[in-house]
Amino acid sequence: MPSWYAIVSAALAVFLGAGAVRFAVHMLHRDPAPAGERVPTAPLQRLAIAALASGGAPALATVAVLLYAGVDGYDARPAVRLLVQLLALVTIIAGAAPVIIARRRAAAGALLLDERDTHILATAPVTQSWLLLGALVTWTLALTEHYWPAGAVPLGAVAVMGWTLLMLWALALPLGIVVGYRTR
Repeated sequence: MPSWYAIVSAALAVFLGAGAVRFAVHMLHRDPAPAGERVPTAPLQRLAIAALASGGAPALATVAVLLYAGVDGYDARPAVRLLVQLLALVTIIAGAAPVIIARRRAAAGALLLDERDTHILATAPVTQSWLLLGALVTWTLALTEHYWPAGAVPLGAVAVMGWTLLMLWALALPLGIVVGYRTR
């Protein structure tokens, strides 16, 4: 019989997940252009989309390896641990590099950013913060509830949590930029 805490946590996760899906569907179907016209993408928006695409593939591979091997496999097998760490590092570099490059080019004057671009670049960390906070709360609730009878969380689970939060950090900023262009 699950505890009331697990039931409340599951209900909260379903509620937040349904809200996130509803928001994503709204964002994907929102068209800021008048009927029959297309709005061209901005250079910063193209860089953010490239960061999501190039960082999303190794992130999905990392999740697949973790789902296949599990925390015990990550903890027990050095090859799995090395593969997850390498894929996570590739995700972090691929997700964060285009945004860092855009900021440096804009500071050097090689990339022109208008007021909307600078506003989106300044407010994108809000999306990043909310996603990281939600992931941290989810991880904390899941690990606490799962390992409560054991009295301690295994080191492998904490390492997996850290790597996934770093990958989310790297991918959430370009996601915030893309969302910013969809809402402005």
